[in-house]
Amino acid sequence: MQLFRIVCIALSLIMLSAPAWAQYGLYGSPDPLQVPTARPTYGQANGYTPTNSYAPAGGSTPAYAYPSTTGSAPNYAAPPSYTPQAVASRPMPAYVSPNPPYQAMYPNQAVPPNQNTAAAAPVMPSSPLPAPPAIVAQPATPAPSSNGAAPAAPGDVKQGQNVMSQLLTEQRQAGGQNGSAGGYVPYGCQTPNCATGGDPGCGTFAGSFAEIGGCCPWYGSVSALVMTRDEPNKLWTSSDSLVESIQTMNTQECRSSWKWGGEIRFGRRFCCGNPCESGYDPTSYWAVEASYWTLDRFHGYHEVGPYDPSNPLDRVNTPLRVSDVHFFTTLPATVWFNGAAQHWLERYNEIHNVELAFIGGRWATAYGSPWDFAWSVGPRFFRFQESLTFGTVQWGYVKAADTYNAYISDEIVNTLIGCQIGCDLGYNVNSSLRLYAAPKAGVYGNQMTNRFRIALGDGTAPTDFPAEIRSAQNCTSFLMQIDLGAEWFFARSWSLRAGYRALAISGIGLADNQIPWAMPEALEENISYNGELVLHGGYLSVTYNF
Repeated sequence: MQLFRIVCIALSLIMLSAPAWAQYGLYGSPDPLQVPTARPTYGQANGYTPTNSYAPAGGSTPAYAYPSTTGSAPNYAAPPSYTPQAVASRPMPAYVSPNPPYQAMYPNQAVPPNQNTAAAAPVMPSSPLPAPPAIVAQPATPAPSSNGAAPAAPGDVKQGQNVMSQLLTEQRQAGGQNGSAGGYVPYGCQTPNCATGGDPGCGTFAGSFAEIGGCCPWYGSVSALVMTRDEPNKLWTSSDSLVESIQTMNTQECRSSWKWGGEIRFGRRFCCGNPCESGYDPTSYWAVEASYWTLDRFHGYHEVGPYDPSNPLDRVNTPLRVSDVHFFTTLPATVWFNGAAQHWLERYNEIHNVELAFIGGRWATAYGSPWDFAWSVGPRFFRFQESLTFGTVQWGYVKAADTYNAYISDEIVNTLIGCQIGCDLGYNVNSSLRLYAAPKAGVYGNQMTNRFRIALGDGTAPTDFPAEIRSAQNCTSFLMQIDLGAEWFFARSWSLRAGYRALAISGIGLADNQIPWAMPEALEENISYNGELVLHGGYLSVTYNF
């Protein structure tokens, strides 16, 4: 009886162990598909590329190593006699996926090296494959123990997340970092080789400055200006011949009209991305810039008369005291300036401006701010020349360069040389439109020269008064300028600017301030420099980055 029990137990153990031995391939049965509770998505780990490596984990019981997020390759246990085959030709058992199907990467597929560069779903083998269960990345599991036992089960993770949703989410996040989706980058060119290619949107805010890694070093612009000046000072030069209190003409009436001008600007950028300093700031840059602008010569003219020569009462006088000046020994200048048939005023202004600026700036970044800012410092040269002529014609004659005509004139030149500081504050409305304000201010040494003259129309000098009085004087002047406008990046490497410019100078010599009420005062050779000058108008410019 005891022997019978032992035989029955042995037979039962042999019969019950057959399925277990079949699962390990000892009876030639196919390997069942191992479905782990969670497995990392290949391509989502940091730099992991799976391989076709199968090896026994040691001992009689094979261990299945789950791939970890640290980049180690998984080892799938297999019998020593098993030869791995390509997935495309390997038959796979059919089964029902516990989660919605998706395309997953298998061990023999190539995957991108970095999760941030993934842009699309992986390419699957040509033969159809069943959809494996949904898996998500989880923390790395510990290595198998020395006795061949399987590692501990992973922690609690969420299952069923769609991989394509993960990839799209990462792509959108990457776009927010590198500026490829609505980011702001510098005006001008943002590519190392912007003249020939590299960035298809160079100069149009396409792509991040940090992503491209460079900028167009050179840039130049040409501008058209249209400007005018403020009203000059008022000096009365003419009055009615019978009633002196009735004044008929002053120097404000020969104001200048609007004039066209031009500006050229040329610059070179350095250290784009701030490689010249410690650290890396892709939004910073340095530049050196030179510019020159001028305006067509301003001209103003006004006259009273000529009066009817048949009416001796229809004449014009001057309130200026010119009786101390004589021509031809005994004839006072009142013979020409009082009781005259005609008076006129004529004014000319000439302007030249040269600037050299050292610029440090920060472009709008791709991190949410549409603002950009640049500062500048450097020397500036500004020259303003003005001439004013007050002429007269004796009664009964006409305007001509002869002895019946006389004139008083003054010509003054202001040469401002100094240093200025400024800034350029911009707001990027969208990827191609930028609004900006660029104020400047500086202190200048003003070297003034003045020439005062009184003579007849043919150049005859007075008998008892110098025909020409020259004087020079230095003073301190202040110059302020502001540009307000908009910049449109309309094509690759090109931008268009339109705006308003205003320039104001205090402590400047003006011609109408140098003509004295009494002529002997001109002999003092003192220059009056308490005048102010304002220039303002619009401009339109085109810039090319190369």
